[in-house]
Amino acid sequence: MSFFKEFVWEFIQNLVLLTGFFISLHVWQQGNVIIGMLCAIGGGILGAWNIRWIERAHKGHDEPIRVTLTNSIVMPLLIVVFVAYLAAGWSSWQSDLALGIVAGITLSVAQRAAIKAPLDIARSLAFALAFPITLLCIRWLAANAPVISSILVSTTVVTLPIVAIHQGSKKIKTTGGS
Repeated sequence: MSFFKEFVWEFIQNLVLLTGFFISLHVWQQGNVIIGMLCAIGGGILGAWNIRWIERAHKGHDEPIRVTLTNSIVMPLLIVVFVAYLAAGWSSWQSDLALGIVAGITLSVAQRAAIKAPLDIARSLAFALAFPITLLCIRWLAANAPVISSILVSTTVVTLPIVAIHQGSKKIKTTGGS
């Protein structure tokens, strides 16, 4: 799949998750914690099933149901944790880096464990890079831009490294590492 085509489909996958995230954060910061949690949970679950649909319909990958179910639990939990974390007064860009790396690797490990497969280093690296970038981007955008702009910019920023690493790992596999 071309870089552009893969970027578009990955963008749509991430768009659903980040829309739920930003709406949740916006509502949470206005003092509506319960509604914020519901938005986080709904966005995470919709995002997990959206990923399954796009993987099957447009990327030719039939994601195992165990991965979708794992994503339906882990993604909403991560969104709730990230929203609560960003809404806390003590969080900082330095802790964004650490939390993002841990969360990215956690999701990658959970997905691989769900299908009883060995760890995919390229995918773990992509997530470990994308999650802290996303947190840093969200932190800055939430303070400086309207919600819709925040959603579109952060989705673009998080999608680029995932697609670049994925495309690079496919080239390594097809060329034998050279």
